[in-house]
Amino acid sequence: MQSSLKSLSDTQSKYGTWDLVQLNSDPITSSLGEITQYTHPEPKEDPWAPKKIDYPVNNFGVDPDILATQNSIKISEEALNHKLIMGTADSKAKWHNVAKDTLYDYHPKLESDVIITNRNIASAENTLGIEYGAN
Repeated sequence: MQSSLKSLSDTQSKYGTWDLVQLNSDPITSSLGEITQYTHPEPKEDPWAPKKIDYPVNNFGVDPDILATQNSIKISEEALNHKLIMGTADSKAKWHNVAKDTLYDYHPKLESDVIITNRNIASAENTLGIEYGAN
């Protein structure tokens, strides 16, 4: 603080005194920083809350692509004399992928022979000062 006051004094002696406009606290706030003037009214509701508006939704019927797919399935069923059934317990059992039932270990542990070999390679590299496989 003393350094700042000395710098202010030195500057004012060189350039003249400054006429500071605001020497008192801000008139909008008290000395505690509380806003006492020009306060905004409290909002009646949360301005960030989603608005509940019941917009009408147009119903244009079934999408033409869906109708075309349904028609294609109907034609194929008639041509093959077979009813397409999907999503039932019987169809899920019939077309179940058994490979998905197997729990594969994608990160198996190395066998002890491989671990020992890797350790011996590292030891030889340190002893000889060369890197295995380096050109």
